[in-house]
Amino acid sequence: ICIVIILSFLIPIISFFPETIHSIGFDLIIPDDSIAYDTFLELSEVFGYGTMSPYSLIFDGTKSNSKIETAEAFKFMQDTISQLATLKQTPSLESFSGIAVFDGVSVPFNLYQDAIECGSSTSCENEMYRTISYLAENDANSPGDYPIATKIVTALNVDPYTPEGTGWIEDARDILDSMSSNKYDVHLQGSASVVYDVVETVYDSFPLMITITTLTVFILMGLFFRSIVVPLRSIITIGLTEGFVFGLAVLIYQHGMLDWTGIRCFGSTLHGDISWLAPVMSFSVIVGLGLDYDVFLISRILEYREKGYNDESAVLIGLYKTGGIITAAGIIMTLAFGGLLLSHTITLNQWAFYLSTAVLLDTFVIRTVVVPILMGFTGKYSWWPRKLVDPTKDVSQL
Repeated sequence: ICIVIILSFLIPIISFFPETIHSIGFDLIIPDDSIAYDTFLELSEVFGYGTMSPYSLIFDGTKSNSKIETAEAFKFMQDTISQLATLKQTPSLESFSGIAVFDGVSVPFNLYQDAIECGSSTSCENEMYRTISYLAENDANSPGDYPIATKIVTALNVDPYTPEGTGWIEDARDILDSMSSNKYDVHLQGSASVVYDVVETVYDSFPLMITITTLTVFILMGLFFRSIVVPLRSIITIGLTEGFVFGLAVLIYQHGMLDWTGIRCFGSTLHGDISWLAPVMSFSVIVGLGLDYDVFLISRILEYREKGYNDESAVLIGLYKTGGIITAAGIIMTLAFGGLLLSHTITLNQWAFYLSTAVLLDTFVIRTVVVPILMGFTGKYSWWPRKLVDPTKDVSQL
């Protein structure tokens, strides 16, 4: 009954784990009481989040040595921009600025030629012509008679570092891949896209990291205890801890489960997301802590089992002998990690939450309740295929 109650509590929370939204947002890594944070928010509100971190669309004719100042190139640029303008983060041509698009309007190639003839100096009386000419002089990679590349500046109507902003990267790349040209390549450049690619590379490697860690735990625990059952149980219990903590983080930081408390470190974030660093940094630490307590408890149980105590008695004695030490260690680690909950940096708050919650769950639920129950289920097979002495004692003979 006890294990059913515990699992009925853990599993619903674990089910929220797949909903994790990891973010590269600036608001998660800048202390929220700093001048830099206030300045970032103020400038973003005045000029727009997208203007603070714009993208550049690089139209490059290098592969065919084709000029960018041709009617064909202008049509290709404008067709590409028109497709990007269908995305909700760049909903109109006003999101783009360059020689082919100006002030929310596509620039006809003949008008562009007139602007170049007019020039960018004050002697050109047409302000729009002067601006287009200025853009041509500054955005072409070769200001001579044969420019082969230019850039179109793109400003999103959302923060490029939020999940909605990084979603634009994926959609924009799909569009750019579908726009084919034998003469021109299109490249998307921006600080947010660089960080996004780094984070995606990390998370692409995360499953491999989990697999290698799990196999390492299984092999080392199996060799140390000369058993298959012991490492399997360790992996299951550590998995319960990891899943519970990751799921609870989603409920708190994305769904705002504890917003009613008014406690800053447990409040939902500005964009309802979790810093990409927190899950990655905490996973291995949680595995290490859980394994440490597990080995400490199981080795003591094995010690008494080898002394001839029966399985139930060995579990009771081992739990009794290590319970105080594991509890004290858990409280110390919780206080150590929990100190970061006082930080004004949300990433550190979230990391502290992952680690502190994992330690508390592992200390007071997993090691003290779940492990003994599981060992009670497996009974004499808890150490299989290892052969132990026949039991001759019980707890009353301690």
